[in-house]
Amino acid sequence: KLSKNFNLESTCTIEDKIAIVIQGPIQEKFEFLKNTLNIYKKIFKNSFVIISTWESENINLINSLKDKNIIIIFNKEPEKSQSNIDHQIYSTYMGLDLAIRKGAKYSIKTRADVRINKNNLETYLISLIKTFPVKKNNFIKSRIIIPSLITFKYRLYSLSDITMFGETNDLIKY
Repeated sequence: KLSKNFNLESTCTIEDKIAIVIQGPIQEKFEFLKNTLNIYKKIFKNSFVIISTWESENINLINSLKDKNIIIIFNKEPEKSQSNIDHQIYSTYMGLDLAIRKGAKYSIKTRADVRINKNNLETYLISLIKTFPVKKNNFIKSRIIIPSLITFKYRLYSLSDITMFGETNDLIKY
């Protein structure tokens, strides 16, 4: 879907800042990501986007995406690991760390090859966290919301890396 054909703007107002952390390689996904960012401007009005990618990317091309609400981080790639898990962890952490420093209470973590197309999503996700609080503990304050897509019930730490939403500090702890 092209951003010029996307007409669902958000009408909700959220006081808390929400960061959208897009992590991973961009390469041939540049046009998709460009359209995604234009859609996010329509549906995430009180948000800012952090793109956390690699120094090996086309820096000039990716820097063309910058604007007042889009921040780009070029990270040094870690050593190769099984399923590139260290890449995912590192680029996500760097994006979430910047989100904390920029004052984001909540964050949506996603990938460069994924797009969210739902307007007024912030109020829905925040209401899920408030409706289903976690039991008192010394680790996290609220739930981490994820889709079931590519989530495995019997694999430790097997939440899907497609999309996650939660308090930014809780996502960093996870």
